Amino acid sequence: MNSNIAVKKSTRSGRLLDVLEPFDSSLIITHDNPDPDAIASGWALACLIDEKLGHPVRLVGGGGIVRRQAPARKGDHARDLRNRHADRRSLGL
Repeated sequence: MNSNIAVKKSTRSGRLLDVLEPFDSSLIITHDNPDPDAIASGWALACLIDEKLGHPVRLVGGGGIVRRQAPARKGDHARDLRNRHADRRSLGL
């Protein structure tokens, strides 16, 4: 581990870094068709490993990047239009 960056070994991230330290590089794999949460979590983990250990890190996932949306409910479209108009008014547009 880089000596100039201390990590408490009692933390989960510290224990994970202790496990990964002997390796030369890391591979982080998301689930297929990763949603934004999977991508953000993988990216955060990649940044942690890169910053603390200085290892090359690769983040990969299969399929397309998707964003699941809740099914539309009756009245949602009208509410969205009202909100958009309210936002425009608040910006002076």
